[in-house]
Amino acid sequence: MADDGLRLGGLSSGLAVVLNGEDRRESAGKSRLVSYCEVNQLTRPIDNSAVRSIIKHEFFKHHPELKGVGSRNGDCASTIYDDSQLGVVGLDKTSICGDIRVVKQPLLVESHALFSSARANACVWKGKWMYEVTLETSGIQQLGWATIACPFTDHKGVGDADDSYAYDGKRVSKWNKEAEYGQSWVVGDVIGCCVDLDSDEILFYRNGISLGVAFGGVRKMVPGLGYYPAISLSQGERCELNFGGRPFKYPIKGFLPIQGPPSSKYLATDLFDCFLRLLQMQRRERAETETVEKLRRLKRFASFEELLRPVSQGICEELLSAISAEIGSAEYIGHGPFVS
Repeated sequence: MADDGLRLGGLSSGLAVVLNGEDRRESAGKSRLVSYCEVNQLTRPIDNSAVRSIIKHEFFKHHPELKGVGSRNGDCASTIYDDSQLGVVGLDKTSICGDIRVVKQPLLVESHALFSSARANACVWKGKWMYEVTLETSGIQQLGWATIACPFTDHKGVGDADDSYAYDGKRVSKWNKEAEYGQSWVVGDVIGCCVDLDSDEILFYRNGISLGVAFGGVRKMVPGLGYYPAISLSQGERCELNFGGRPFKYPIKGFLPIQGPPSSKYLATDLFDCFLRLLQMQRRERAETETVEKLRRLKRFASFEELLRPVSQGICEELLSAISAEIGSAEYIGHGPFVS
């Protein structure tokens, strides 16, 4: 039953199938191997360290582009952090006009003034970018993009000046050159705010459906002086902002989040797949008890129990290590691989 192609560092087919990172459809054809691990092929103990070593080896073998990944897109986006925002895209507190408060972490915000505006702490000047806004109320909100030169006052906000652009679904209008645009929105809608700086366009999506190009001929900007995600809210209006700290509900093909996903996202997905294959092993073990017992009597195979504890512990330890090593990982992964 052994498959030499699946042996990893002295660990044979059963363990290799659980931890390998090859295409899942190919692995499915080898599913009857996952219940067993040949005793005479084990050249080292199956412990947590061995399992974690295999996980890392397999992960980077299939994701070599993630080795040594640092901050991304430095040539087309920039972010300014204060001490409380290190590594996280959020609202720039110094940009707030009026009274916008975070009423629930991470970014559920509400206006406590007649009219409030704010920018994010990140800007873009090249490429295709987006963020999402989930509506908690459905009144007057101007959602979009603005440069740092756009002035905010107690009655002027996003879209009320040059180089700022907004969509308001309450008034079914776009703001910069005021005109009818889009659809009337309701509580719970997710608005995708997109800027395409390759085509010089700004467009919006409602629950993943395009509302069309809102603005064309958007002025090109220079590095460091780009377009910031920006919002203006009437008093009592609430919305939840997602700049990429969580997976998007309606990602738009070709558009990147302002805040890139943690690199641990990819490892977490692989680890989740490992858990699923471990459960497959358990189900198959129970379904083939008689065959398993015969093989054990012949001393050809180790039991599933010998794999279960070290493999499950190794997977958990590797996941916790990945999450703790990168800011924002727990938030992203908690809303990503394990709930998708």
